[in-house]
Amino acid sequence: MKTYISDIIPRLGKYSKELANLTLLAEKHWVALNPLLSQKHMYIFRRNSELLITTDGQVEKGKWELISNDSLLLDVGDSSILFRHGFFDENILALKVDGRNEYAFFVTESKFNSGLNSIESVNEFLKEKYVEKPTVQCVEPKTLTKEELEATFSVTNKQIALIILAILGVFVLVGLLGYLATLV
Repeated sequence: MKTYISDIIPRLGKYSKELANLTLLAEKHWVALNPLLSQKHMYIFRRNSELLITTDGQVEKGKWELISNDSLLLDVGDSSILFRHGFFDENILALKVDGRNEYAFFVTESKFNSGLNSIESVNEFLKEKYVEKPTVQCVEPKTLTKEELEATFSVTNKQIALIILAILGVFVLVGLLGYLATLV
């Protein structure tokens, strides 16, 4: 299984589903991305913790175990690999190799067959779907009624009185300061 360094996966955490979501994970055909191999390696996570890896009709059996909501253990042959949750939705499964900053990428077979079959296409797909979402909000302009306009711009008698008192207070203060300046 080939792994890749990815800078987009850590930015997608809020969009990711939990690995414990067996409805999305189990009984689907997940194709491992590996451009070095001309063969398609398909992983099927069965609900009984059995892992089927098919290559050109040949099946290798293994086991998988969900350690927690963010850890997945794969046992294939004599090797075991611990993965951490990277990113997971209905189309893409990115598992981070524990202790390394590398990911194994899997794509559902239907998406793989429709062109989502390289790391570049997966990165582009994730950017378009999650990162480069426009955040424009459309707000309808509100037309104010005559009453709303008058209420917004009207000044009460109390407000006028406070303004006059403030102006008079400034004049009194300036006069008092001027008088004090003549005494010094």
